[in-house]
Amino acid sequence: MSKAELRSSFFTLHFRKREIATLSTAHRYSLAILISLIALLLRMVMAPLWETTAPFALFMFATVVTAWHVGTGPAIFTGTVGLATRLYFDSPSGPGQLPYTWEEMVRLTLYAGFVVGTSVILDRMREDRRALEERMLDARREIDERRRVEAALEAARASAE
Repeated sequence: MSKAELRSSFFTLHFRKREIATLSTAHRYSLAILISLIALLLRMVMAPLWETTAPFALFMFATVVTAWHVGTGPAIFTGTVGLATRLYFDSPSGPGQLPYTWEEMVRLTLYAGFVVGTSVILDRMREDRRALEERMLDARREIDERRRVEAALEAARASAE
């Protein structure tokens, strides 16, 4: 096999359109709930270690994972669970009370901005990747078709001589 054939077979296998099963809305949000519960459980286990130094760290990670795998809406839901967790359990003014300090309001606002921004950007990246893979597959098909036509023309030319 020549280098060109090896390269062609690699690209055909590597960029073959992936059949991504479209999850229903219920499945997407169920996954978001599962990811949120895992983050909440880890947060509760690790709370004595962190105290208040990283109140949103696990939910930031959970939001990124959710945004990449199941989309924008479920990621915003996961971020909202993180926000609610912070407000209910970890509020500096006491459990179940709304924060009243300027510092805490800034933290909550920055976290909310992170959740929305990350959700939108990662969803856009995922869609751009799918579009790129489709274009690569179309280009590969066109190249294969051109090669097939060129081979047929060469065979016709050879038989005509």
